[in-house]
Amino acid sequence: MTPAEVLARVLRALGVPAAEVPCGIDELAGWVRSRVAGRRLLLVVDGVTGAEQVRPLIPAGPGPALIVAGQRHLRSLDGVRRIDLDPLSVAEARPLLARFAGTDRLNADPAAVAELVRLCAGSVLALRIAGSRLASRPDLPVATLVAQLLDGHDRLDLLAYEDLSVRARVATAVAAVRFADEVAGRLLEQLGEAPDAPVLPERSAARLGVSVHRVWQALEELADAHLLRRDDPAGYRLPALVRDYAAELAKVSAPTLTGWRIDPVAA
Repeated sequence: MTPAEVLARVLRALGVPAAEVPCGIDELAGWVRSRVAGRRLLLVVDGVTGAEQVRPLIPAGPGPALIVAGQRHLRSLDGVRRIDLDPLSVAEARPLLARFAGTDRLNADPAAVAELVRLCAGSVLALRIAGSRLASRPDLPVATLVAQLLDGHDRLDLLAYEDLSVRARVATAVAAVRFADEVAGRLLEQLGEAPDAPVLPERSAARLGVSVHRVWQALEELADAHLLRRDDPAGYRLPALVRDYAAELAKVSAPTLTGWRIDPVAA
């Protein structure tokens, strides 16, 4: 949804007739701010990829509040509190999995549960999908699902269930990065060729045909989108689930015999 669509929906939820909702983003934002001022109202927005999507939604004054969930830090926004969410630990993940698989089932094989959390990289989405698979198969031991996930070629296929998909979530983040920084998108494809290898900016610059400084900019863009992790001030690594997706990108983006490249997002 665009910010204008979000603001229009808020106005309709507050009782403004659809025919009276304005069209311009500035007028929409003014109407919303005037109607929520001083009210105890919470607006939650998920899937945000850029500050421009959020800025018109920020309320003014005490009362209303806004929670934004997304993969970017949105550092250009003023007056906000930023919280980086760490991957779930085994102890934190167990209650989530228990909602799907039941406590007794988890207690029967705690080692398999710990390995399942590791293979899901502590991702809430991945754990929800794994839990859904366990719920759909009451006879499926946790250890069997773990064994299936250990085959890295199938992990992203297994981490999809009904309308939930880790691959789709990562693809959305990658598409946003590619739109904002074409070099960062190409760099991610390159890293997917050897996802466990150390990141070497000089080598990447030579292969991409750009300066080393430009590669460092692309690395920061990927890190800001949580598609890379900063291990230390000079080191980066691909998160586990992104590593699998980057490897897929590298395969579908390999040059063809004619020299053209396949667009991995379109593919």
